[in-house]
Amino acid sequence: MPQKQGRLPLYADALREAPSHWHPSGHPGLWWAKFCDLWVGDYAKLEEQLVQEAGGGRAKETRAGKAEWIMTLLHRRQRNGLVAPEASTEASLELGDAARLGAARERLQKLWQANGAETVELELTAPFVTGTGYEHPTENGFLFHHSLGVPHLPGSALKGLARSYVKQWLGKSDGIVTRIFGPPPASGALSVGSVVFFDAIPLEPVKLTMEVMTPHYQPWYQADNPAARPPADWYDPVPIPFLALAPGARFLFAVGPRRASRPEDVADAKKALAWLKEALDWLGAGAKTAVGFGRFEEAGARAKRDEALKQETTKTRVSAPAAGGAPPASAPRTVHERVLGPARDFPIGTRVAYVGEHAVVVGHEGDDLVLEFEGGYRETAPVADVEKI
Repeated sequence: MPQKQGRLPLYADALREAPSHWHPSGHPGLWWAKFCDLWVGDYAKLEEQLVQEAGGGRAKETRAGKAEWIMTLLHRRQRNGLVAPEASTEASLELGDAARLGAARERLQKLWQANGAETVELELTAPFVTGTGYEHPTENGFLFHHSLGVPHLPGSALKGLARSYVKQWLGKSDGIVTRIFGPPPASGALSVGSVVFFDAIPLEPVKLTMEVMTPHYQPWYQADNPAARPPADWYDPVPIPFLALAPGARFLFAVGPRRASRPEDVADAKKALAWLKEALDWLGAGAKTAVGFGRFEEAGARAKRDEALKQETTKTRVSAPAAGGAPPASAPRTVHERVLGPARDFPIGTRVAYVGEHAVVVGHEGDDLVLEFEGGYRETAPVADVEKI
C-alpha cells in the first residue's frame, strides 16, 4: 500500500484540524475535493492502480493510489489512514442525510406544484458518473450537490439530453425544438423555450461504487507526436478506477411550463417529460453512456419484470409435457399454430450469450429475440447470433 507522502491543499492551521476520514454526517464533496492525502512522490507509481499479488494460493487484488482514495467514500478508514484490504466495491457507507433530502424534496415539490410541473420518479439501473472533467488527483472528478452532498443531475444537463434526443433520434422539426427548448446557444438569440427542466435529486441516501476503465492506447493518447506512437495491440491496458453512483438509486425528475397560464406550455411540459424519460432509458445520462452507464427507468419496473419473468418461467415448467410424453390435448395441432420459432428454442427467461455478453431473453419480435443485459439495457438480436448458456 502507498504511504501518505502528499500534501493537502490547506493552510497549516487548518491542516492540524483536518479529519483523518470522512464521516457520513460530513459533506462528501468537500472530502473528495480537498482532503486527498494518498499522493505518492513518484507519479509513475500513481499509475499503478490495481496490483495483482500472489497470496494464499490465488490472485489477491490490492489497491494503490487512486483506487485507495476512491474507497474512502465507500468504507471507513482504519487507524493507518487506509481502508481495510478486504473491503469490496460494494459500499457500506451511505451519502446524504435522509431528513435533509426529505426537506429538499418537500420544498421542490411545493415549487413544482405551484408551477404546474410534471414529475416522475425514476430508478438508476446502471452505474452513473458525472463530473469526470473536473480536475482531481484520481484523474476523474465527480459532481456532488453543493449543499446536499449527493450526486445529482443538473437541469441544464437534462435539457441538453432531451433536446439531443428529440432532434437527433426522433427527428422533430427545428420549429418544435426551438419552441420547446429555445434556440441553440450559437444563434445568439435572446429567447427561451416553453418549458423548464429542474435539477434531479435522490429521494433517499445513496451508495457509491468504484468502477474501472482500461484504456489500451495510453502512449498514443499522451504522445506529443501521436503519429510517432500509433495505437497498436502491443500496448498494455492501464486500469484506471473512478467513482460512480451505484445502481438502485431513485431520483425525482420534473419539467414545468415556462408560463403555467398558457395551455401550450403545459402541453409542451408533458411532452418534454415523456421525451426525457425515453432519453434516460435509451441514451442514459452522464459519462460513459456508450457502455450502458446512466440508464434510468420507472421506479419498480425491474421488480415487475422479474416477477413477470418468474411467473412465466413457472407457467412454462408446469405446462411443459414430460419427456417422451404426448402433448396435452389442448395443444395446437397444425404446424402453423404451433410455436416453431424463437419462442420455442429460446423461451422467455433463457440465459444466452450475445457478442461476448450475457443476457436474458425477455421477449420475441418475429424471428428475433429481445435481450436484457446485466446493465439493464435491452437489444434486439437475430437468433443465429445468440447462444444458450
